[in-house]
Amino acid sequence: PLRPALAAAGGSGRAGAEEGESTLPVPQNFGGEVLKTMRCFKCGHEWRRCEPFSSLSLQLPAPAPGGRRAPPSLQSLLEEHLAPVSLEVTCERCGHAYAALTQHVSKLPRLLPLHLMRFDYSRERLLKRSDAAAVSTALDLSFAAHSETAPPPLASPKAVSRSHAAAAAAAAADGHRATTPATGGGAEHGRKRSLAITGPSPHGGGGGGGG
Repeated sequence: PLRPALAAAGGSGRAGAEEGESTLPVPQNFGGEVLKTMRCFKCGHEWRRCEPFSSLSLQLPAPAPGGRRAPPSLQSLLEEHLAPVSLEVTCERCGHAYAALTQHVSKLPRLLPLHLMRFDYSRERLLKRSDAAAVSTALDLSFAAHSETAPPPLASPKAVSRSHAAAAAAAAADGHRATTPATGGGAEHGRKRSLAITGPSPHGGGGGGGG
């Protein structure tokens, strides 16, 4: 008996679910999207796929003979990850097996976790690499953006206030003193549309989390 009603409300139900998911902490802070465009090598047909992500896994370059190579930067690894490639995929129009793949970031996240793929697999063994990577205090994503790239979601002043209140209540329950982080301008801070990616402090000391 519920199926007709559910079918009738399917559109609004899905919209409500998507709206609810977009307000959860993980998609709000880590949710991004990559627009993948495939172009068939045979007939030239193009089709697109939009894929959400909450982190990006970066492939380390092949080891240099003798191990004498400057550490790659996160910027270069990110550019390599999103570089155009030839992809084995079936064309939707002619059925050809290969297409050119280009990728653009269609939605920027507030925070972008980067994961270095350190394991090399073979039939004989599993090797974990210890290659160093050069970490900078900022990453430039302009190479992967286009005119329709959506900026990170705005921070609602009410949401910030609720999170501070929840942190204070939790700290009070644990018997600790809570401090409210600075927002750099109150409500104006919530209107900024920027993507900040932090690395180790240039003055030493603890960094802001590893990739």
